[in-house]
Amino acid sequence: MLTKNTAKGLRIFLILVVITITLILVFTVTEETVSALKKIKWIYLFSSIILLLAYVLLEATRIELLSKTISGHFIRFSSSVLFIFCGAFLSAVTPFQAGGAPVQMYILKKEGMEWDKILTLLLMRGILYILSAFLLSLIFIKDFLSSTPYSIGMLSWYAVITYGVIFGFLIILLLKPVALKRFFFRISMPRGKRTRLTYILLPVSRVIHGMVKTFKTMWSDKPLHIIGLIFFTSLVYLPDHSIAYMILRGLNQHLPYASVILKQIFLLMAGFFFPTPGAEGMMEGGFLLLFRGGIPQHIIGIFTILWRFVTYYVVVIAGGIATLFLFGKRED
Repeated sequence: MLTKNTAKGLRIFLILVVITITLILVFTVTEETVSALKKIKWIYLFSSIILLLAYVLLEATRIELLSKTISGHFIRFSSSVLFIFCGAFLSAVTPFQAGGAPVQMYILKKEGMEWDKILTLLLMRGILYILSAFLLSLIFIKDFLSSTPYSIGMLSWYAVITYGVIFGFLIILLLKPVALKRFFFRISMPRGKRTRLTYILLPVSRVIHGMVKTFKTMWSDKPLHIIGLIFFTSLVYLPDHSIAYMILRGLNQHLPYASVILKQIFLLMAGFFFPTPGAEGMMEGGFLLLFRGGIPQHIIGIFTILWRFVTYYVVVIAGGIATLFLFGKRED
């Protein structure tokens, strides 16, 4: 069953979805939109669903490979699928998408993974995506820059500042774990005596120390595994990022494939830490800004809604069902 906070977050998310879709339709739909919809090539839209399924299978495989690299054994494939869908659903109903990681940690813990390895897997999953995105960007960056509106600059600065803070913290964590542990004790022992907060932070600091040790060992002992995972991660996200291109073809529009891929990578990198539940409203707004220069106004709203529906709403719906299954099974 859904908790009160989850149910409240779901209501907020649904309200934001309705408001977002309504505003997009109001400001973009014209008489030409109706004519354009009559000419939709449904085979391309069907292909976008196939690409989504391919992404889920590849991403579940990537989680399997990460678990093997980090912990020495594979988790069940069904747990990898639950990891994806349940994480997406809980991210959609919490601010800053913060609810996804706890349920993913719960799933990994049920598979017998230790806490330090769980944190390492979550960290590596994000780092590998960033490295794979950088790899793809190097290949297609010229086309991306030539086709991206200048108005996206604010989004660029948001991404730069956010990731600067995050990577700054990670550098401190990896290079100065002892200093972080001392900081925990300092804030939890204001008068030199242990408090309730001390007993909470003590096991946390131990887990973080174990994560740092696991992380360093993995990079030093298995560099070829990491390089292989970087390239595999690039392959994993290609079907997902290709969905927008297929929808465009279905709407009888055309943009260079590389441009479509890179614009989505840029948006997703910036959108990881948008404050609204599931980044709702802000992802659609950023998508409109990125593509408005190459898509006619009468069709860009429909394009945005279809892209968001296939790449996110479908996953969230499946995630809601998976979450009910996961916790309903626990109660039984």
